[in-house]
Amino acid sequence: MRSTRGNDADVGTSPATALHTIQAALDCSTDGDTIVVGPGVYEEALTIVTSGTASQPIILLADPSGALTGDPPGSVTVDAATTGEFAAFHIRNTAFIIVDGFRVTGASGNNAAGIVIRNGSRQIPIRNCEVTANDGDGIRVQDSADVLLFNNLVYDNSARGIALVGTVTGVQRSLVINNTVVANMRRGIEIGTSTRASRDAFLRNNVVQDNTPENIRVATGPPSSLDGYNAQYNLVFPPTYNPPT
Repeated sequence: MRSTRGNDADVGTSPATALHTIQAALDCSTDGDTIVVGPGVYEEALTIVTSGTASQPIILLADPSGALTGDPPGSVTVDAATTGEFAAFHIRNTAFIIVDGFRVTGASGNNAAGIVIRNGSRQIPIRNCEVTANDGDGIRVQDSADVLLFNNLVYDNSARGIALVGTVTGVQRSLVINNTVVANMRRGIEIGTSTRASRDAFLRNNVVQDNTPENIRVATGPPSSLDGYNAQYNLVFPPTYNPPT
């Protein structure tokens, strides 16, 4: 349990003993834990390196209603602006972590992104998040696999909305479903690079609108990220994308 009213010296097992920082809750988490975060602005840059398991993932759950934490309702925002860090959520070399329902903003500096998933991470669902006003990408997945991006709103970021890229293995078997990706400044969705393919990307039911200079770009290589690329039922307007579909 995590609340703006909490104390990091507590145990965090109930609203009455809630921790004060999200990082403190993450640092003491283990398989099967659900970390419930109450409404408020958390000026943190989170590092997530603890893994769950397939049957017992670690869930980081925002509670904007305040019903679970006993707080007044409101947005649950992780704002990295005052930290000077490149990511609000930095998930690396881990697996079976679920991030659900946060507003993510304020990442800055070199290689910035609101949410970064990297270094061989796998089985990471990011869902129901609002990712905006980051001085870089909204969500960037690097050299990882089997990541699910579901029902996120990604808009007004200074670089790409969603990037599935890497310099070692690329990103394999990503699922990008039911997201709205709007008004990002260096493409909406980018898959692969000129040196590393991100294969088997699956895009469904996304709204991708008014991103500059194009909405979707898939690296055609060699190496080609078109291998296994499957994109249907996405609403893309204006219809700026590469390759054509």
